[in-house]
Amino acid sequence: MTLSSLDHPVGCELWNVVLQSSEEARRYEAHTHISDLRSEILAHDLSNIEILVKNGSKELFELLRDTSIGVLILRTANCAS
Repeated sequence: MTLSSLDHPVGCELWNVVLQSSEEARRYEAHTHISDLRSEILAHDLSNIEILVKNGSKELFELLRDTSIGVLILRTANCAS
């Protein structure tokens, strides 16, 4: 979300991303619930952001679904499926 505040195109690479379930997060420390994070992401203009995902998870792609990300590059067949 901080990247969306920059006034120029930004590239971001995500390698081996694993999101914790809300149950796991509560066990360790107070984290923002995934649906709250998703709502916050949807509220930002991400059209200047290019994200390359080398190895992501279903949860990551659910988080990014319907966002305004300019370019989403999937590096593996696993990500594409």
